[in-house]
This record gives sequence, structure tokens and C-alpha cells, in this order.
Amino acid sequence: MYVIIGANGFLGSYLLREILAETGEEIAAIIREERGGFDERVRPFVCDIRDSGALREVAGQLSGADKLTVIWLAAACSIDFVEQNPAAARAVNVGAPQVFLDALDDKIDRLFFASTDAVYGEGSPDGPFSEGTLPRPLSEYGRQKLAAEELIVSRGGCALRLPYMIGPGARAGKPHFYDHILRSLSEGKSVTMLTDSIRSTLDYRGAARLIRLLAEKDELPCPVINIGGDDALSKYDLGLMIAKAAGADTSLMVPVSSADFQGFEAPRANVAVMDNSLLKKMLGLDFVRIKLPAARM
Repeated sequence: MYVIIGANGFLGSYLLREILAETGEEIAAIIREERGGFDERVRPFVCDIRDSGALREVAGQLSGADKLTVIWLAAACSIDFVEQNPAAARAVNVGAPQVFLDALDDKIDRLFFASTDAVYGEGSPDGPFSEGTLPRPLSEYGRQKLAAEELIVSRGGCALRLPYMIGPGARAGKPHFYDHILRSLSEGKSVTMLTDSIRSTLDYRGAARLIRLLAEKDELPCPVINIGGDDALSKYDLGLMIAKAAGADTSLMVPVSSADFQGFEAPRANVAVMDNSLLKKMLGLDFVRIKLPAARM
């Protein structure tokens, strides 16, 4: 059985679909808010992971199962929020995984944790980060994710360092930035996109597929794995891709540098490109590239 903590998030929603479509496995979906529409193979557990007692109760209900594959996706992931509220964020990003693992430790067969390229710090497009690169996080978010990685690895788990991800929201009423871009384009409005925020960006569906494939491997040779695309893409590059796929006017995408953008408070790396050669070797892949769906405005 799969156990997905944070199953109602953007990546979690895609991962549910991926597992249901490609495997015969049942899923325990730990979600923050009540919702319907789950497949019959999904057993939802409504739980605020900040509530240690509630989290232990869910773990107790799962303790009768054998060979659980646990995938922890839940996080306080707004970098500015984490910077401004470090204690509250740490309770989610580090404390909650520890509570859950302590309560369910001997029942977990495989353990995966969704981490981030923010643990690396500032990089260069010419020298991508490998799994062996010494992490130098710039933000409190990156530091907390690195601390959670250490917890996961100490329990025999695997930290999956993920890039910026994009794609349509998989649930009605929960639009992603991608959806907001399409809406602006359909209304003829311009969209400001950073030219120097460069990542190994993936689409949510592709990232979910890669996680599912890794979860099905018999052995993992490394406690940390970069999950990213082959191409170093700026947010502006992504905007152009979305506009072209939608048949929209690409001039509506307005390039801007981070130095001229006033929307962020916490420090962020401009460049966080990851080497994905280990991922490709493990999964027998020749390439890993972002694939956006055919867009309609």
C-alpha cells in the first residue's frame, strides 16, 4: 500500500492519478481538508499534520498494514512564509515527519521525501548540482528541508530533490500559476516572467511518473536523488512555451530580471540547475524533459 502525505496538493493530486492509472495498489491519502471524488482504491484520512496527536492516530490506523510505501509530500513551502514564521514552518517541515515516522517506524518498507533544489543554494547553468554537491541553502526553507532530509535518510529513506514544477491544477477550484497564466493570456493581459530564475523545471505529471517509477525500484543506490529535467529553463522560457502551446501572443510575456522584481522577501537562488544523470541511469531513460499539455484558452 502507498501512503501519501499531502495527497491533495498539486504534486500529490498528480501522484494519486499516476499510481491509480499505472498500478493495482491501494493508497492511504492523508489530506488536510475533507473532499470527495476519490477512487475506490483510495482511503482518505483527514488530518492536520501540525496536530501530533491526530497524526499519531492516523499512523495507528495504518499500523496493521504490511510493507507500506510512504511518500511524504506535505510541506510549508512558501519560502517567504517560512522565513517569517520559522518555528511554525519547522513544525510542519521537520517535526511532523518525525512524529509520523516514530509512530509507524517498523511498518514502513520504503520511504520517500519530497525535498527541493533550494537545499543547494546559488548555482550556475554551466555547473549543475550533483547529489554529492555540498548543500549551502540560502533560505530558512532550504535549511528546514535539509534537516528533514537528514531525518529521512537516518531512517533508511530517500530524499527526492525536486525542481520548480508547473502544470494545470489537477483539482477543480485549485488553480496553479500555469492556469493563471492561461487566463491572463486569454484576456489579452501581459504576464511578467523572470529571465534569470533558472531551474531544471518539470511538469507535475512528469514528476509524478518519475516518483512512481523510483518507488517501484527494488533498490535505490543513493539516499538522495535529483529529479529534474535536462533543460535549464527560466520562468520566461516557460511563459513562452505556454503561450506558444496556447496559440497566444508571445509578446504578452514580459521579461524581467530578479533585480527589478519586488515580489520576494526571502533570499532565493537565481540558478539551481540539477544534474539528473543518476536518475536517468536508474530508470534507463535517455532524456527527461518538461511536457506541457495542449493548452486551451
